[in-house]
Amino acid sequence: MIGKDIRPKVRSVALVVNVARFLVVAIGSLGDLHPMMPVAIELQRRGHQVSFAAPPVLHSELVMQGFECVRLPPLVLPGPGTSGDSTQPKFLELAGPHLESIIDKLDEACEGVDAVLTSPHQVASAIVAERRRIPWITLTVFPGFIPSSYTVPEPHWLPALPTPVGRVVNRLTWRAYRQALLYINRDYINRAVESRGLKFDHNLYAPGVTSPHLTLVLSSAHYTPPLRDWPASVKVSGYSPWDRPRHWTEPHDLAAFLAGGPPPVVVTVSSARNGGLLLTIAKQALEESGRRGILLTGQASEELLGGAPHLILDRGIAAFPYIPLSYLLPKADLVIHHAGIGTVLTTAMHGLPCIAIPTSFDHFYNAGRVRALGIGRVLPGNVEVVDRNARYRHVTAHKLAEEIVALTADPGYRHKARELMTAMKGEDGPGRAGDEIEALLARRRAGRPAAASA
Repeated sequence: MIGKDIRPKVRSVALVVNVARFLVVAIGSLGDLHPMMPVAIELQRRGHQVSFAAPPVLHSELVMQGFECVRLPPLVLPGPGTSGDSTQPKFLELAGPHLESIIDKLDEACEGVDAVLTSPHQVASAIVAERRRIPWITLTVFPGFIPSSYTVPEPHWLPALPTPVGRVVNRLTWRAYRQALLYINRDYINRAVESRGLKFDHNLYAPGVTSPHLTLVLSSAHYTPPLRDWPASVKVSGYSPWDRPRHWTEPHDLAAFLAGGPPPVVVTVSSARNGGLLLTIAKQALEESGRRGILLTGQASEELLGGAPHLILDRGIAAFPYIPLSYLLPKADLVIHHAGIGTVLTTAMHGLPCIAIPTSFDHFYNAGRVRALGIGRVLPGNVEVVDRNARYRHVTAHKLAEEIVALTADPGYRHKARELMTAMKGEDGPGRAGDEIEALLARRRAGRPAAASA
């Protein structure tokens, strides 16, 4: 059993909130943007004014959805080290003049804004909001940036320790992690803060810091249970699904393929590194196991499809650049994915079991939840380079084919996935998020503390 209903309870007291203006700062991949979209749409539905600020890679997507959007500088600066070291571009997003230019753009966009909604990675949002004395609200699907004595920073090579002494060690691990980030980033963040008349505060102005005003974890409490030592400002508001842009239309041949045989295995890698490699292995595994499948090629589309809009192979395998999972999964049998939280939760919402192959960042947390909840199997996604060619240490076509067979043969995985689907039914993540955001503004207008217990 998943357990008793632990969904957040929304107070029934009606809040009278004047029309407010919100700026949503979207920085990262579509996986970061998509959970923000239902919250933005919900605030619009309530009569509020919502605009975005985003880098070029997300700008066109937002404009097509009908939002005004301020164009931020690109995520990564050109320069040495940006291709070989996967951590370097994340620091370059913030570095020196680049951070200053983002701050200047956001400062202009925040004229007349009542609150800023942002991700944990955006130091500029905190600087601008604190200077203008408006609240900034963290929207995140991933709890790995919220310090707790019950966890360690993700990804981490050691698991969290469960004993009382272990919880002390966990806290020390968080402190060391934060100190390391400050050591790397403090100089240029400090200059940006002090040049705008603010005092440096490591609890406000550091990569990964979440808002002390309000942090909304856009996930189901059945998947991401709130931890008892999280501050009152942190709320698990419920999953916030959105994956069907206005411009998406059903690809030619898709309906005929789906109707032409048993429900397929869906393989998706989204923005995961080495996506083309994993999709190639998955294609071979599907052939070996005799299963029909659909490969969602994403960022590996050019590598795998060339100039073709999609491919239908005679072995019952198709490849498409993008199909919304909300459209595809009701017609699927199981999912192979990289363990991104949006994919994991959307798979669970459709009651499907999965095979998770985590490669980086939040993937390890999500793979752990897949294993703990019993909704799928996990293969380590470690990649090594041999003779300049990347390869998975533990994932081969034969091994993945064995995992497909094992997952299909054990009905327990599907049963657990359907239990989680049932538990998540009825959650209104965007509605709860809208309630919490309006409640924050109402408290501030009434002169009460920003963080209030639920």
